[in-house]
Amino acid sequence: MYCDWPVLKRCCFCLPLRKGVLFLGYFIVFSNVLAILFNILDISLEQEIYDFSGLDMETEFIISIVLNCIEILVTLVLIVGAHKNKIKLIKIYFYFILGMAVLMCVQQIVQMSLMRHFIIIIHSVFLFICYMMLHTYLIFLIRSLLKKMEISDQNMYDNQLHQIVSGEIQKDNPPYSTTVVPIDN
Repeated sequence: MYCDWPVLKRCCFCLPLRKGVLFLGYFIVFSNVLAILFNILDISLEQEIYDFSGLDMETEFIISIVLNCIEILVTLVLIVGAHKNKIKLIKIYFYFILGMAVLMCVQQIVQMSLMRHFIIIIHSVFLFICYMMLHTYLIFLIRSLLKKMEISDQNMYDNQLHQIVSGEIQKDNPPYSTTVVPIDN
């Protein structure tokens, strides 16, 4: 049985593929910056932090900050690659996000196995599902963008209106004939 990944033509059914990937890239950078700020705020306030997992919360915050910084840097690689149409940079992000998805699954399983409160586990599962849905959609978008960029030549754009105005396409000789010519046998 043969099964292929879906090829998407648009992001969120309205944006062109490249602009949608750029929008999601900027959104991920913005959300990671907010997560870093909230983690730094939690550490600096030195309030009583409720320990739901049995691990040192300050260590968890620091690990989270480091992972968010790494994700910001690699997402910036995606943004630069999408702006400049560089396939190699977009492929780096594609493989990074595949690896991050696997690591997030393992990390989430370990973290949930250490949690003691049922409500916190349900909340964590809900956030994990949202995170994985966003990243799965992003994986499909990036794969579709890579496929589209590899198929089409990066330096060649087909602008038929410009070709008509510049005289490359003549009215007498349309590129696609609208009539059918019968073949004589």
